[in-house]
Amino acid sequence: MKIDINELIQNPQNIIIDLRDSQLFKQQHFKNTINIPLDDFDSQIPFLPFHKQIYLICETGKNAKMLASKLQKIGYQCYGIPYGFSLIFQNTKKDGNAHLNV
Repeated sequence: MKIDINELIQNPQNIIIDLRDSQLFKQQHFKNTINIPLDDFDSQIPFLPFHKQIYLICETGKNAKMLASKLQKIGYQCYGIPYGFSLIFQNTKKDGNAHLNV
């Protein structure tokens, strides 16, 4: 599925969770994203809604992909955003759009 990161973030049916630590999140993040650091994520799973699509983003894309797979196995509509935050953020700043394959 090909998506635009800005459309993804603006859709109220989506939840975008940034898995980076809170310091990195405070320095720079996409609007309307939620910060749940990787170390705290497992304890927050019971609070995630089943009726929304969940997109996970981390620094490299690796942890987001791993956790998305874990959540899919227990019934969530969850996707890991590839490439990682820094690369996507830089591309978005250059032309306003970042098209991703998820």
